[in-house]
Amino acid sequence: MRAREAGLQLIASFIRLVCGVRPLTGNSLPPGPKVFYANHTSHLDFTLIWAVLPQAERLITRPVAGKDYWIRNKVTRFVGCDIFNALLIERKHITRANNPIEQMHRVLESGLSLIVFPEGTRGTEPVPAAFRSGLYHLSMACPDIPMIPVYLENLNRMLPKGTILPIPLISRITVGSPLPFKADHGQRDEFLTEARQALIDLPELESHE
Repeated sequence: MRAREAGLQLIASFIRLVCGVRPLTGNSLPPGPKVFYANHTSHLDFTLIWAVLPQAERLITRPVAGKDYWIRNKVTRFVGCDIFNALLIERKHITRANNPIEQMHRVLESGLSLIVFPEGTRGTEPVPAAFRSGLYHLSMACPDIPMIPVYLENLNRMLPKGTILPIPLISRITVGSPLPFKADHGQRDEFLTEARQALIDLPELESHE
């Protein structure tokens, strides 16, 4: 176990070095399981969020990723499952047995945290696209779990769609405070709009600190 943890620490340090970011401090996050939600522009996205977390937090945080992509060959399966311990979910042909919200709920109930991308697909613009309903349903299922916005910048230039090796460039990650509101019945659109706006506002808020 110690060898694995040391290996993961080296991987995290390498990712931070390539992306030009610093790790978060241990007291900047609330205790217990939480959901980090972020804009999505690159396959580097969840690796960077994972890499900046304190080691103790990193070991209990699982990125949520599309099963169809990460099981397509042995290399991606190894990276997704063995290194990052990703929670692989179905993006098509959803049934009660493979319902992603139920899967995420179980992970959070077990005391682990998650990294999710509410847009549902990678975008190319600085402003994230409209959120799909998953974050709302997850908040409804787990009302006491903190939802933490994370804004990522420049990763789409470091690893453009269709490329394999990242280009060393300075990126930026901004981790916000947990959302001060929760999802309510019948308020899906309002919740998603406010959660998205909280994410969009992060870079501007940081620039004024």
